[in-house]
Amino acid sequence: MRTIACIAALFVWIDGSSQAMAIAPEDGGRGNGVEEMVKVTPPEGILKQLFCADVGVDPACSDAVPRLIRLLRSPDRDTRLGAMFALGEFHQEAESAIPLLARCLGQDQGLGEAAAQALGQISTQSNEALPILLKAANSQDAPLRARAALGLGFVRHNPDVVLPALLRCLRDSDTSVQVNAARGLYNLHHTTTGRVLPRLERALARSSGMLKVELSRTVGILQILAHKRLEVVPNLIQGLKDKDPCVRSRAAQVLGNLSGYYVVGIRDFPHAAEAVDALVEALGDRDENVRRSALDALSYTRRISDRGVRVLIDVLKDPDPDIRTLAAGVLERNGPKAKGAVPALKEVARNDPDEMVRVQSASALWEIEHRPEWANLIAQHLLKCVDPYVRYCAAFSMRNMESQKGIVVPALKQALRDSDELVREIAKSTLEQLESFP
Repeated sequence: MRTIACIAALFVWIDGSSQAMAIAPEDGGRGNGVEEMVKVTPPEGILKQLFCADVGVDPACSDAVPRLIRLLRSPDRDTRLGAMFALGEFHQEAESAIPLLARCLGQDQGLGEAAAQALGQISTQSNEALPILLKAANSQDAPLRARAALGLGFVRHNPDVVLPALLRCLRDSDTSVQVNAARGLYNLHHTTTGRVLPRLERALARSSGMLKVELSRTVGILQILAHKRLEVVPNLIQGLKDKDPCVRSRAAQVLGNLSGYYVVGIRDFPHAAEAVDALVEALGDRDENVRRSALDALSYTRRISDRGVRVLIDVLKDPDPDIRTLAAGVLERNGPKAKGAVPALKEVARNDPDEMVRVQSASALWEIEHRPEWANLIAQHLLKCVDPYVRYCAAFSMRNMESQKGIVVPALKQALRDSDELVREIAKSTLEQLESFP
């Protein structure tokens, strides 16, 4: 569990945002084709809860923070990392951790960045976390300045101090400082819309590599919030061709992130067709992380072409079951547009050795064809799969199968007695949703 908590926390800062995107039908789930992207924020303090549960600390107890502070001295690196992220989610309640977190800024990159994030989250008008980050941002040590820039992006007060500091970091001679400043500015995008957009657009025009990708993300969200035309997509398409696989992977992630802010099925972001073609091309990248990021990004679009469907059919043969699952998910998202993949999906849904791949492929077939046999196959997976998470996904995929109540309702009622609590809960909520349909 500790490793999971640490990875989840790292995703939060690497992505620069603690929110994911999800599809929500405007009509309450009746599937009339009018859908919009909505922001889904993970529960506040989820990383704190995960880590505290792992180490046997009750976050509601008065000694929780002191016990986590002691863990900052643990010889185990993952324990120290998890404690930092957990302390950050205590916010001002963890003020007593500030001195030790400040000393942790000088540790290796991952620990130093985690300490910086925690300081930013703990910072208030009345404690010393912000002055510590500001001092580090002016250090002679470039890695320390980079960590400070990252931490400043988590400070939620004193924008008149924080924004100028981040803009100075953006002009730093060190690229890693500039990149983290761009990420920090993205984190603060709700307070920066009209204040720094012109300066960031000028900086973007001069940038390259990873900095260009990160600034494209920051400028892109600011353009969206300012109701301006999204002009950064060509930069990200160019980033997909960069010689650095880290840049290519990040460019794909950002394309998915920005496209998630647009109403799907009603209007597309500018250059959407070119972006989708470039992401499909990236599915053939030699780097696995690039391929995975491109699949993630494609899951936000319904613009897949016939060529894209053919490429995804090949991806369904990938040796990595996670990749195969992602490919089936993209096909599911595109519904009838992906009808050319039906024969391949049938084979995968029935015979793939991985349970999750089979369930996702069956769900894709349902979205493409809406045939009873696919509802029945998903119902079988719900009752027979060994992995409780796969059973959870099978139950969740039934939420719009109101036309097949005779098949899915008996299976969901049986799942109310599942050995896993989360499966029982999703079965109950899915049944309630189906019962709301006439």
